[in-house]
Amino acid sequence: MHIQGKRDAVRILFVIAKAGEPVKRTAPKGACAVINAEKKLQALDFWMRNPDYLASEILNQYEADLSQKQLLKLADKVMSGDEPDIRRLAMQRFLFGAWEALDDAIATLTLPGLVRMQRSFTNDGTKIRQTSYYLTDEGAAKVAELEKIEPLDWYAARAEIVALIAGTRSGNQLKSVQYKVAEYNDARHGTIIAPIRDEVDARLKELKAAA
Repeated sequence: MHIQGKRDAVRILFVIAKAGEPVKRTAPKGACAVINAEKKLQALDFWMRNPDYLASEILNQYEADLSQKQLLKLADKVMSGDEPDIRRLAMQRFLFGAWEALDDAIATLTLPGLVRMQRSFTNDGTKIRQTSYYLTDEGAAKVAELEKIEPLDWYAARAEIVALIAGTRSGNQLKSVQYKVAEYNDARHGTIIAPIRDEVDARLKELKAAA
C-alpha cells in the first residue's frame, strides 16, 4: 500500500480510539468505542491535519477562561518549531466544509477487523441517515501496540489533544466552530483551505506576553 494510505489509516484509527464514545448495547459484538457521524470524524481529522487550526481553537478556549494556563501551554506545544508546516496535510473545502474521502483508510482498517463501519438509512432506503465507526477490541489492542512505536506515538498524543479540545461536541458543533475562522469559511468550493499559522503565532505571542 502507498505510504500515504497507511498514514491515513493510522491517523483515523487513533482518532476513533481517542475521541470515540463508549458504545451502547446495540453496538456490534466486540466494539469498544464509536464515532457516530462522518461529519464529526471529518472535523476531528481536520484538526489532526492542521495544527494551526487546532491551536486556534485551543486559544479560543483559553481566552474563554484565562485561569486555564495549561491550554496556553498546549497551544504553544502544538505550534512549536516547524510542526505546523511539517504536520500539515491540506484539505479541500466542499459543501459541508473540510472533507476528504475516507473510503480507503476505513477499508484498510476494516479488512483486518480493527474498525467496523455501520450505516443506517432513511425509511425509503435512498439516503444514509448516519455512519458509525466502531473501534473493535482488536483495534484497541493495535492502538496500544502502535502508540509505543516512534514516530507513531505522535498520532496517539495528537489524537488525545484533539479529543480533549473537541469534548462531547457533535459534528455539526465542531464544523460550526471551524467555520468561524475566515480562511476556512471563505475558501471556495473545491479549493485548499489556507493555513493560518502567522495569525495564530501572533495571537499566541500576545497571549503569552499577557499571561
